[in-house]
Amino acid sequence: MFWTSWVAFAVVAAWWGAVAIAQPAQPPTNVVAKAGELFVTEKEFLQRFELLPALQRSRKSRLEESKLELVYSLIAEKLLAQEARERKLDRDSAFLASFEEVRKLLARDQLYREEVRSKVSVSEPEVRRGMAEAQREILISFLFFDKEEDAAFVRKQIKSERDFDRVRTDSSVHTVRDTVTVIWSDAQPAIERVAYRLKKGEISGVIKAGSGYYVLKVERTSTSAFYSSLQPSVLYERVLAKLRERKEEARLNEFVSESLKGRIGYSKPAPFKRLGLAIEKAFSKTPLSGKVALSNLMVQGIQKDCIEVLNDTLVVAGTRMWTVEDVLDQLYSKGFYVDSTTVKSLPALLNGQVRI
Repeated sequence: MFWTSWVAFAVVAAWWGAVAIAQPAQPPTNVVAKAGELFVTEKEFLQRFELLPALQRSRKSRLEESKLELVYSLIAEKLLAQEARERKLDRDSAFLASFEEVRKLLARDQLYREEVRSKVSVSEPEVRRGMAEAQREILISFLFFDKEEDAAFVRKQIKSERDFDRVRTDSSVHTVRDTVTVIWSDAQPAIERVAYRLKKGEISGVIKAGSGYYVLKVERTSTSAFYSSLQPSVLYERVLAKLRERKEEARLNEFVSESLKGRIGYSKPAPFKRLGLAIEKAFSKTPLSGKVALSNLMVQGIQKDCIEVLNDTLVVAGTRMWTVEDVLDQLYSKGFYVDSTTVKSLPALLNGQVRI
């Protein structure tokens, strides 16, 4: 019990051990407190204070009390870090294993900032166009094909709107005809991009989207009750966030493809589909109000639904392999979530998280 507590203490202390190494021998400027060999600077204090919950900060007495508590906490952390170093707890195998996992997460986040987020920008014209599109919903008819050559052959037969409505295919061509309402940010980007540029009655070319190929025809447009009800500033922020999210996803896919050249990295379709259906089932049983993350109870249900494949290999990355259960554990620990606006895109969300 005593040793376990010291291992946990060493894991926390490692953060301040890193700070200790980085601090100069001479006292820095704007010092708030001193703890052994280390100092608490004004910058560090302010950064940490901003992360604290803001309950009752409006009361002056409570505000001053919170500041004192934080100073004492920072001093204690730095003292504990120095004692952990003296006891050589930072060399303990349990600590090193835990810290390595933290290091990987920090490295991944930094890589994402440098290679994805910093290389994506959204222009003002893009946001304004997105705001205009978001306030319209488009009813489309579509033909779906499994194969590109089938889609191209049928599209050549369509010369007019009437041809689109009357075209028939033989049994050798797998075709699905249906209608759907395209709502901005809910549809697949390739479908949405074309649908919002077509005029009523106009026929699209062949569009690659998801697992197949589409030919679209616009039936009618209408006003989006949801997006039209938003205040302009709120609509602006929503559109901006969605456009950035899509661009980051595109950049991430590009970066992953570049990184995987000459390397092994893939997921196996059958267990992936089994896990995806089980996760979809779990979320379908849960009322979605805001963001809802995988809970322990949901994970238990998913494990029961996937009991036959839990130990099957799902992901291969270089020399490492993750089973279905490993991936589920990763999703749970990372707080995989959906909300009412993204539940329809759950397969894409899951695929993106596994790629990451």
